[in-house]
Amino acid sequence: MGVVVHSSATLFEMPVLAQFASALRDFIQIQAIQDLKIWTSHLKRTIQTAQPVGVPHEPWKALSEIDAGVCEEMMYEEIQEKYPQEFALRDQDKYRYRYPKGETYEDLVQVR
Repeated sequence: MGVVVHSSATLFEMPVLAQFASALRDFIQIQAIQDLKIWTSHLKRTIQTAQPVGVPHEPWKALSEIDAGVCEEMMYEEIQEKYPQEFALRDQDKYRYRYPKGETYEDLVQVR
């Protein structure tokens, strides 16, 4: 199984995410943390992961994943096959590498 660059999957589409949300809820309840607030990205799956915990949660744009442009939702293997030059460029400087029609990690630091 490969790694997906970015996925907009929800808990309902990925059972492992629902299992994780349940385990997270159980773990947080055992900790008994007072005034806990969970920060999430704006992705549905991160918000859905926080909801079962039963404490306030707040989405922050700064926690959102990089925009992978034309490579969104592709596996790294697919990117290597379809865009071999881009794949090689990313390996040379991941911090400054810009996905075609996407953004760099440097962008995230400066903008968010």
